[in-house]
Amino acid sequence: MEIRIVSDNLSILNKQKERIEKKLNSLERFLKRYSIHKLEIIFSQSNFQEKGEIFSAQIRVILPGKDLLLEEKEGDIDVLISKIYKAIKNQVINLKEKKQSRIKRLARVIKEKFFR
Repeated sequence: MEIRIVSDNLSILNKQKERIEKKLNSLERFLKRYSIHKLEIIFSQSNFQEKGEIFSAQIRVILPGKDLLLEEKEGDIDVLISKIYKAIKNQVINLKEKKQSRIKRLARVIKEKFFR
């Protein structure tokens, strides 16, 4: 799996990049079934008068036949990294469950048509 981290108007420390890569590499057990071609994360920073600094991340997971697009925002970069991990994990689990439920539905239809 290729992980590409891009920072737009924001400097990300090597320590934070290593943390991001470590967290995302721990997702491998959820991604065994899918041959992920590429995972891109684009970080950016905005300044608002009332809220202060807001960090945002746009995540693109490229799967065969499907792309997952996610966006997360947070006031702290470390919390944002955790949110990215959870968001990708939840999306992959949902994708897996959809596939399994589709297979179960198809099996139920075949059973009803041919074995009743």
